[in-house]
Amino acid sequence: MSKNRLGMQSLLNSIDINQLELNEAFNYRDELLADKKVENIGTVDTNGIIQYINPALNLLLNFNSNDIEGKSIFEIIKYFIHPNDQEHTKLAIIKCIKTPSSEKIQSRIKNKDGIYLWIEFILYPILGDNDNVNGLFYGTHDITEKKLQEKEKLISQEHFKNIFYQSPIATAIISMDKKIINVNQQFCLLTGYSQEDFQSSSILDIIHPEDILNNKENMKNLINGHIKQHQAEKRYIHNNGKIIWVKVALKLIHDKLGHPIHFICSIQEINRKTRP
Repeated sequence: MSKNRLGMQSLLNSIDINQLELNEAFNYRDELLADKKVENIGTVDTNGIIQYINPALNLLLNFNSNDIEGKSIFEIIKYFIHPNDQEHTKLAIIKCIKTPSSEKIQSRIKNKDGIYLWIEFILYPILGDNDNVNGLFYGTHDITEKKLQEKEKLISQEHFKNIFYQSPIATAIISMDKKIINVNQQFCLLTGYSQEDFQSSSILDIIHPEDILNNKENMKNLINGHIKQHQAEKRYIHNNGKIIWVKVALKLIHDKLGHPIHFICSIQEINRKTRP
């Protein structure tokens, strides 16, 4: 075992895990020390001088960790951290050392190919006698894939919003307890209510009393999986008190795990002359 490794293990063993709430980081301490993971760890002294970086970091950044040890972490940040993330990364390090407090931040770091990866930094102060801060321990975790998934989700949500609000069909999103979550402009025009009118309202509030029981049954059948989609003609009550006949299409939406999350309700007015 190298001198650096011995020094690192001594530092880790001296940390009061209970006091610093390090359970999450140190559940895999042995694997980290053996460099069996791509996850990276290191220590910095109170002046920001890097005392140790595990060799696994070479795989990500393609440099010799011996060339980095002894240098200021703030100088390293200027080279490897994305310009937009440098300031909050520096502030988190300073706060962790001076407060002292544990910190968790997300920053983009440039890899050996010049590509920025999203990295989560977990920072912990190393406490000595009388709770004096002797330095800083950090661990990193690559969250690039998670960030890409979040971005794709946001794009998908934005795409759905555009379709929802611009749709020529009156559409409402209904919660599992039949509350109206959102409606588009066409739904407002057809029923005579504003979006503010629908806030905290139930879809049952605008359905004719004689059609409510049937509506409840079909929602229940959708939840139980007895039907995939419900379509029917029913009466809605316009804001002016008049009854309008509509063709309703009701569908239950599920998340990726198959759990129901809300209903999508689309309505189209039926020519009143064809109805009694």
